[in-house]
Amino acid sequence: MEMGGKEERILVVDDDPQLRALLVEMLATRGAHVAQVGGAVEALDHVRNMTVDLVITDIVMPGMDGHSLITALKQEVPWVKVVAVTGGYRGLWAARLGDLAQQCGADRVLLKPFLQEDLMRAVVELLSPVVEDSPPDAPGG
Repeated sequence: MEMGGKEERILVVDDDPQLRALLVEMLATRGAHVAQVGGAVEALDHVRNMTVDLVITDIVMPGMDGHSLITALKQEVPWVKVVAVTGGYRGLWAARLGDLAQQCGADRVLLKPFLQEDLMRAVVELLSPVVEDSPPDAPGG
């Protein structure tokens, strides 16, 4: 997907390699440049060295969790949009994890299992203005 003549740059963060691959495949078929990492620390390293427009992150991960990642992203690269996904817990716990993700700065929260259409709608809504507002001096840009 290109918005405003720039290719979208999306980072997928999930400790589940199968889900990560599925998300990458869904997003890549739409024409976005998609990178992937297996954890939050790797994600921070990536955004420090490469320009990213959108991060899609799991919340429940070993080590540094998604909430901590979202907080760090919003401090270090506040223009980056974040979609948090969670399925680590069901019902009320999943909703609470989602609420906390929004408090940390997530722009959207999707509860697993979610529909591909829901993910793509969030991506389009969040990236439409981001590409126009991306800082011109961002790393890797």
